[in-house]
Formats: sequence, C-alpha cells, structure tokens
Amino acid sequence: MKKISIVIPVYNRKADLPRCLVSTQSTYDNYEVIAVDDASTDGSYELMQSMDIPHLKIFRNAQNRGVNYTRNRGIEQATGDYILFLDSDDKLMENGLNTVGKYVNANEGVKHFLFYISSNQNKTRANTYTTSYKDWLTEKVFGDFTHVIQREVLMQFPFFEQFRAYENLNWQRIIKFTAPQMVVPQVVTWVDLERADNLTKTLRLKSTEAILGKFNYLKFYLELYGGDLYAFDPQLYKQKFHHALMLGIGAYQKEETQKMIAASPLKGKTKYRLLTSLAPSILLNKAITSK
Repeated sequence: MKKISIVIPVYNRKADLPRCLVSTQSTYDNYEVIAVDDASTDGSYELMQSMDIPHLKIFRNAQNRGVNYTRNRGIEQATGDYILFLDSDDKLMENGLNTVGKYVNANEGVKHFLFYISSNQNKTRANTYTTSYKDWLTEKVFGDFTHVIQREVLMQFPFFEQFRAYENLNWQRIIKFTAPQMVVPQVVTWVDLERADNLTKTLRLKSTEAILGKFNYLKFYLELYGGDLYAFDPQLYKQKFHHALMLGIGAYQKEETQKMIAASPLKGKTKYRLLTSLAPSILLNKAITSK
C-alpha cells in the first residue's frame, strides 16, 4: 500500500486549522500529515502543537518565506510515495484520503493525479480521463484541482522560491514531465474561496509592487514556456506577451521589458521596442491600479 503524505503550508490560519487538521484523520492505513508553519504570528503554530492529530508532524520556518518555500520544506520532510497538497483553510472531504488511496494504489504507472475540489463538483464527467501538457499550456484545461504527485517528481522539480505566490510556474513543468495526468472526477477537497485574505484576492494589481510581481511572473513564465506556447498557440502567446509588456512598462521596468522583447519569438519587434521607449510609465501605472 502506497504511503501518502499530506503537506499543509500554514500561515496565520488559527481559526481554520482545527477544521483542516481534523479532516485529515482517516482509516487509510498508510499516511502522514506534514504541517509547515511559515512563521505565523497569530498562534497557529502553538495551536497545532496542542492538537492531538494522528500521524501529524509539525515544522516551522525561522522567518516568513511564502507558500512556495514552505511547500518545498514540506516535500523535504515527507516520507510518502505520493504527496497530496492541502491548504490550511481547506479540508479533506469525508473519505477523501481513502478515495485518493484507491486510485493511487490501482494505477501503478501514474505519476500525477488530479482530483476534483468543491468548486468544480458540478462538472459532468463520470469516468477518469487524462490531460496533457499542451492542454494545460493552451488553457484547454484550467482551474484548481487537488494534486497528488509522486514525491520523487517533486524533489526533482521544487517550487520556485523567489516567488511568494504564482505556484503554477512550477505546475506547468511538473505537468510536462508527468504527462499524461489522470483526472479523477470525484471531489476530495472542500476549498474556501470566500476568505478576505484569499491569496488570489491579495494579488490584485492595486500597487506598483503588485504590478511588478505580476510582470516578473509573466516574464519568467514566457522564459520557461513561451517557446512551447508559441508553437502550440501563437495567438495565446501574443496575448500573454502583450499583457507582460503593459505590466513591465507600468511597473517602471522598461529595461527588463526590452530584454523580454529581445528574447521573444515574435516578428516585428521594432513596434514593441518603440512602444516601451515612448509609453509613459506613470500613466500606465495609474490606469492599471485604478481598475
């Protein structure tokens, strides 16, 4: 029976942790729970230490480093054959881990499983199906899933710690390596999308810092996957490139934007160079942050 490690990054989630941690308790015979606290300041770490949760191992970062760094520490501490990622404000459904174990143990050659979460429970698939790197890169497949991946794959492809968010930068290269993935249309995780501090909400472009973060993300995304995306879907590549261009100008990063243009496979780069040189960053910055 395959061992499954549930990896939970934690940061200031004291109110949600009991729900999350209690949900990991399972009759599945071979699992562990790895909770890594990212230097919480609200007592989350102390609360975890006081809880009696089977198979729970608790670790703590010396300082706050973000979810990508924290996930990597959890991967390093895990001893399972497969890793299931669970956010600390979410919870496993009743028998969720048993469902995961059923498919993991019955499909020896699959490196990467994707299970439905509560927000996509209305999708009408009845049977398992597969996805490809091309499907994900061209956004024919998108959205959130519960990822269950062989630990050795995650050790080979750790999350990019220079980014405090944007973990999909790593998902794409994992998906490329593990394709085809098996998608199991059964809901194993309930996801809280309504929190005021939900990470997606905090990444809204309301400051120059946020614009710069999004530009750095898109620039790196195009460095990693731009060649493949351009080959698969040139129009989608152009959309992402244009978005990155505007963000670069609006973030006062004209020199880096020019480097991005130079590296692009697009033709007719002169117009992009001129636009970057002439467009006023301050006006574009205001236009972006005022949306």
